[in-house]
Amino acid sequence: MMGGRKSFKPQVTQWIAETSQAISLIQTNELDCTIAPTNRVRSAQESGVSIDFSFDHCVRGTEYFCVLKGSKRKEAAMRFCEFVTRAPQQATMTVKTSIALSVREYDKLDEKVQRWIPDPNNPRNVITDDEYWADHFLELDKRFKEWILT
Repeated sequence: MMGGRKSFKPQVTQWIAETSQAISLIQTNELDCTIAPTNRVRSAQESGVSIDFSFDHCVRGTEYFCVLKGSKRKEAAMRFCEFVTRAPQQATMTVKTSIALSVREYDKLDEKVQRWIPDPNNPRNVITDDEYWADHFLELDKRFKEWILT
């Protein structure tokens, strides 16, 4: 970061506490850009808000399905997990929910679907490391809160 790691801090007028704030702060011109879930951006667009987004430099998360140990319906649950992770089902869920799911076979998807999901082949995108955050969240959360107060 230019000028040291605190150089942008004086420009921050408000930290976002809830995801819904990202869109409302854009609407009131209190923010020029932010990180926001695609379903919130799409909903705002559909209600007439002049807002758009880019997946050019994207921080992507991961989603998980799990089956509880000892489940009496393990086989059915495993079949469901296999079904919903197929590319067509992922694409359908992306269109219906406007949530950017990681879809296999991205290049085969309709442009309407691609609009709402990051290109998994974009080298400028990063994927969050859940193991790292699981191991370091408390420490980093504390450091961030201390940094905000200084």
